[in-house]
Amino acid sequence: MKKSKDSNAYWIQENFQRYRIHFLILNLFTFILIIALLGVIIVLSTNQRFYDSSKQDVLDYIANLNSSTYDIKRKLKSPDPRMTLVYYYVEPLDLTSSPYGTLPGSKTYVVGSMDGDLENLNLELHSSFYQHFEVQKINRSHYLIYSTKTNFKIDLDGSGDLKTIYCVKTYMNVDGELNSKKNLITTYVISAIAILVLCAFASYFMMQRATKPLGEFVDRHVSFISDASHELRTPLAVVQSKLENIMAHPDATVYDVLEDLSVSLKELSRLNRLTSELLLLTRNDQNLTNLNTEVVNLDKVLEEIIEPFKEIAVIQERNLSYQGMDAIVQIDRDKFRQIMIILIDNAMKYTNIGDSISVLLTCTNSKAIVEVKDTGIGITEETKNRIFERFYREEKARNHENGGNGLGLSIAKTLVEAMNGTIEVEHNEPKGTKFMIQLPKIKS
Repeated sequence: MKKSKDSNAYWIQENFQRYRIHFLILNLFTFILIIALLGVIIVLSTNQRFYDSSKQDVLDYIANLNSSTYDIKRKLKSPDPRMTLVYYYVEPLDLTSSPYGTLPGSKTYVVGSMDGDLENLNLELHSSFYQHFEVQKINRSHYLIYSTKTNFKIDLDGSGDLKTIYCVKTYMNVDGELNSKKNLITTYVISAIAILVLCAFASYFMMQRATKPLGEFVDRHVSFISDASHELRTPLAVVQSKLENIMAHPDATVYDVLEDLSVSLKELSRLNRLTSELLLLTRNDQNLTNLNTEVVNLDKVLEEIIEPFKEIAVIQERNLSYQGMDAIVQIDRDKFRQIMIILIDNAMKYTNIGDSISVLLTCTNSKAIVEVKDTGIGITEETKNRIFERFYREEKARNHENGGNGLGLSIAKTLVEAMNGTIEVEHNEPKGTKFMIQLPKIKS
């Protein structure tokens, strides 16, 4: 947006920019918070569940060890190549004491091959592993460790001498699970960064779309303040100048200062009309426009409105005509009269001697259509797109001479929309301008 030199307008624009930035930051913060919470949930979930399968394998094998139906040969063989079991036998051990180690005279028997990490490991027991799973790094690898009491006998050396196994300690290699967990977290972090970048673009796009109507309103508001200040300042400056001129000649008669008084009254009249129009637009912006609607035949209303203009058109050497048909609508008669006066007066201003102005009323099944066409000087494409903007004037000097202030068509659009209608402007072929009003019909 183009910054206005007016301090109030500048303040409005600056605060709107801050609002847009805060909106963007809030969106990004929301996305970051969602992604962070999702990450915490994933990490906690993986910590809880990543070893579930390995834990169950250990528990199932130990349960089978105590079963009398479990094959002795299978008891002497590791059920999983990643699992190493240590049998403790000969001496009973109090597993409730903490900490503890292998008692004197107790012996161990290893089931499964000891890999390089476990070969020189002190295999003493510790109460922290008793019926509790714990992951521990041993040399280069990570192991899921678990110890529990058992009560079965087995011939460990083939001598026929059965040994009582009072405890089994398992070492399950979980490097695969840790690598999978690490890969999952790495993938999540990369995905989260990519999603965050996409969210930043999405937030910017959302901010642009969400604040676009507000931005347009701020632009119009700033332009309105600037233009209204200019329009109000001009007649006030003229009146002040004329009054100062009168006061500079205290001995002058009323006749001597009659021209100054006439100009002052003219500017005050213009100022009064401008303030009334501004008040009307402000009330409409606040949805305070009061309509006294009634069901009328639009054809009769248009005839009443146009009749006085026919004499004015003759005096100004224009051709004004009307052609209509019955159309029952619900409108505010006075407000609609104001709309038509604005359109016809506008056509009078921008046509030359000998030009034509025609008003045409037609109907569709659901709409009454009023067209005001002239063969005047026409409008440019830029003006066509902006003609209903407040204070917009294509040639300000010419309009000022004609007494216009750029609010008439904006007021007309405001009143038409208040009556649930639409108003559009088009180029009239072969030349001139055409305004078209559409109002909903009342079904008879």
